[in-house]
Amino acid sequence: MAKAICDIIIEMTMQEESVKDKIQREDHDRLIKVATVVDNIALDIKTLADGFGIRISSNTARIIVLERLNDELKPSEIAKLTREHDQALRDLKTSYKTLSFAFSVIGAIIGITISFVTNLFGVLK
Repeated sequence: MAKAICDIIIEMTMQEESVKDKIQREDHDRLIKVATVVDNIALDIKTLADGFGIRISSNTARIIVLERLNDELKPSEIAKLTREHDQALRDLKTSYKTLSFAFSVIGAIIGITISFVTNLFGVLK
């Protein structure tokens, strides 16, 4: 009977060690999976950082070009010239309309005068 108890204790100890080994293997496998995920996250972060760096340098170059263009073109002066030209064009249109009206009135007066004179002298009758 003592031998049977010893065999049972030995078997339970072996099962316990087997369970411990299984848990350790599972823990080891989980740690490997976690390490792989962490490595992938680190790689993704590096890729994002490289992408942001490229975008920042691209935007910086674009801003430099735009500032140089702004310095060369001087948009405030261009806007002032555009307003002056627009005003001159409006003035020209107003003058054109005024002259057209004046010439129409003068033409009408000349036409009426010619009609009156011809009727007065009976030239065309």
